[in-house]
Amino acid sequence: MELRLYRQTDHEQVMKLHELALEEAGAYKGDGQRDDDMRDMEAAYFADGGEFWIGEIEGQIVATGAFRRTPGDTAELKRMRVAPERQGLGFGKIMLNKLEERAKELGITLLHLETTEGQNAARKLYESAGYTMHERRVIDGNDCQMYVKWLVPPEPAVEMTLEEEAAFYADWDVSQELTEYAKKLLREGASPERAMEEVLRSELYAAWSGKERCFNVEYDRLDMYEDLHSSVLSDRRIGHIEEQAAAHFDPEANSASVTDLEAPDEADEPVFAEMEIRIKPSRLALEMARFSRAVGLGKPIRYIHFLALFSGATIVDMEQEELDRLVANKQQAIELAEAFAERYGDSAAAAEDETDEGEYR
Repeated sequence: MELRLYRQTDHEQVMKLHELALEEAGAYKGDGQRDDDMRDMEAAYFADGGEFWIGEIEGQIVATGAFRRTPGDTAELKRMRVAPERQGLGFGKIMLNKLEERAKELGITLLHLETTEGQNAARKLYESAGYTMHERRVIDGNDCQMYVKWLVPPEPAVEMTLEEEAAFYADWDVSQELTEYAKKLLREGASPERAMEEVLRSELYAAWSGKERCFNVEYDRLDMYEDLHSSVLSDRRIGHIEEQAAAHFDPEANSASVTDLEAPDEADEPVFAEMEIRIKPSRLALEMARFSRAVGLGKPIRYIHFLALFSGATIVDMEQEELDRLVANKQQAIELAEAFAERYGDSAAAAEDETDEGEYR
């Protein structure tokens, strides 16, 4: 097998191999958002200092592999594919070695990747090459495993002395007290300007600024309080949605009625709008409860986890038991997510009637 860089004329063969290899592994989901990089390889890989490689035998593309830059001296391994009829011949290992060699030459110190639980051959290849799994996530309904490998061992961190460590954590505690004080003022209705004035007049700030600290926090910058204010408002809105979802999920166990939980000043505010999905908070709470019951969760899914299902983001910090239930019912979760997106997409949301009758359909 000869290795060379991708050329634009390879596109049709590369896409065919990509689909065949995923179908063989039972991982092909059709053309979607997660294949955006395959539509323009030059922009997705070469423009930012990455590379896309081809494995060829007598003019036929039998293997692919790529990496693209991520923050720092790191890169993500992508599109490792071997033609089904050529698997088991070591072509994947040859491609992986080439990608690691080129990445190292370009100054990349760490490679990372994701693969799904069902892609056993891929996981064996990575593990045999020294990659270690460091995290498990649910992405687009798939149980994904995240692997990393250091190409250049990191320099050992300089350990703090006991005195330095004690000083750092003491400063950290004071900074957290100041931040919580600012958030308390904002939760009580203070404007960002007023919250900054109160913090700067406080005895706690006088203690903070009266000595040299291990790190700097700019408590005299208004934009810090504006960011905290946005965070407070977001937490309040999300908390209200999750309370409503809990009432819908198990109304008999929750003494507060759905009407009691409504917030008239927020009732018409659409959420998820940046993803071209528009849904009112009260309706979102209902859909979160319906989704949770449909996939067998023991309690309503959290807002951030529900959002991740429709944004392509990862689901992290979910309780293991709930994560296992979601993974066990991932096909149903995917179908429900697609139904949700279709129902509340911008075009559909404009015509949506406001009844709460019925379940997912």
